Amino acid sequence: QGSLSAGPGLAAGGAVMMLLGVAAVTGVHLAAAFPYDDYQVFIMPVAAAAIAVLLACVLSRVRFAVAAILLLAAVQSVSSPMLQSWLLAPRDRIWWPLRQATSLEVLKQAAEQVRICGGFKRGECGTLLTQDTYLAVEAGLRVPSGMELGPFCYFPELSRDKAKACHVLNREMMLEVLRGCRAPVAAFSGYGLSIKCPEVSRLSASEQAGLWRAVDAGYVGVTNISGFGQADTMLRILKCREQR
Repeated sequence: QGSLSAGPGLAAGGAVMMLLGVAAVTGVHLAAAFPYDDYQVFIMPVAAAAIAVLLACVLSRVRFAVAAILLLAAVQSVSSPMLQSWLLAPRDRIWWPLRQATSLEVLKQAAEQVRICGGFKRGECGTLLTQDTYLAVEAGLRVPSGMELGPFCYFPELSRDKAKACHVLNREMMLEVLRGCRAPVAAFSGYGLSIKCPEVSRLSASEQAGLWRAVDAGYVGVTNISGFGQADTMLRILKCREQR
């Protein structure tokens, strides 16, 4: 009987330890130069599990309490604004058109277009010039060295030695990659060639134009895919001029 009564206490203690871990991770996140909410996604299931255990311990003696909590959670899940973003396309004046395809379907279509434009054979792992790293992963391709961090790989003010040590690109190195890369295909969404770090601020129009001139010198546009990625931007797919 004593061991049975100790069960809820042990569960609550474990939940408190989990919450302390969540608090520690959150504290490190908030101390970052640029806290980004999406980085908390990986720790939120731990927080949800801990809160669920604590609620079960507190409400286990209250009749129907757990069922009521589950019902409220179900109601919240179907009323979440996230559902709108999954199902509806960007607003057209006063109308909310439905998406023609899910974000994942658009990603798969883009990956297939990239492989076709690049002339990659089945199973072949070539290189895709892009800052949309997840597109390269979906297509089964590599990105040029230094671009592994995607849109956050560009640190224009770093020295070359520091940039190499951090596996990122400074201004000179970025231009070298864009001008010298001979990947058969390139792809850039609205995030591409538009962000500089560590400030995570927007590049000026003149800076973006300079980077795009370097791309256009070696690549020619093939097709555009709208509604791509996290912010539903336009994805430009380009083919290497030497491959034409």
